[in-house]
Amino acid sequence: MKHLLPLLIGVISLPLVGQSVRWQAAINALKARLSTQATRPMYDSLHALITNHYAHLTTNQRSDIRKTLDSEARWAVGTLCSATEKGPKMTISGQITDELGTPIPNARLTIYHADQQGYYAPADAVSHKMSETDPRLFCVLVTGQSGSYRFGTVRPASYPIQYNGRTIPQHIHINCTAEGYKTRRVQVVFADDPAMNDPYWRTWATRLTYPILQLKITNGIGLHGNCDLVMSKL
Repeated sequence: MKHLLPLLIGVISLPLVGQSVRWQAAINALKARLSTQATRPMYDSLHALITNHYAHLTTNQRSDIRKTLDSEARWAVGTLCSATEKGPKMTISGQITDELGTPIPNARLTIYHADQQGYYAPADAVSHKMSETDPRLFCVLVTGQSGSYRFGTVRPASYPIQYNGRTIPQHIHINCTAEGYKTRRVQVVFADDPAMNDPYWRTWATRLTYPILQLKITNGIGLHGNCDLVMSKL
């Protein structure tokens, strides 16, 4: 995320008049460079437009960026946010395998979650709706030959809105697809989340085979959890 291109610096300070046009110019420039120079810094620069400048972009612009990021994704390691994102730092790693334990290469993981206020997008605080289809914090990963993956992020908060009087657990969405396998969609939750003391949520996670992670402090600087996922063949 730190490798933002110089052309973005001028865009941030532009007046509102014509700002959308200029943001589109920045998007087009980054997409053009990515198509000819598919490096990780270039990819992260485009990703950072949404995570760091979400409110400056239109819905269509964010959709355009997401489509490009999805088509250009090729790394098994990534991050959902910048280093300045508020919240406890966390790293999740794991392996994607079939039911026999064989690693699945080229599995595509779409990962997203709410921020430290429990919102997917800034407008959620006003609309009181969850923008799960247009989240600010997200990434797309593709597993290598070992089927492994890893991403860095911050620990999400629970939704401010309760469900039938219950606090919804902190969670991370992971949607996993791979050729020849059934799509796997999970909500990863955490064993030390107070909301998970509610038997309702324990039963919910167990019934839907959602991972309940045991988080550990690594090197005294952040949390780490392991999340292995099994996919079934078609």
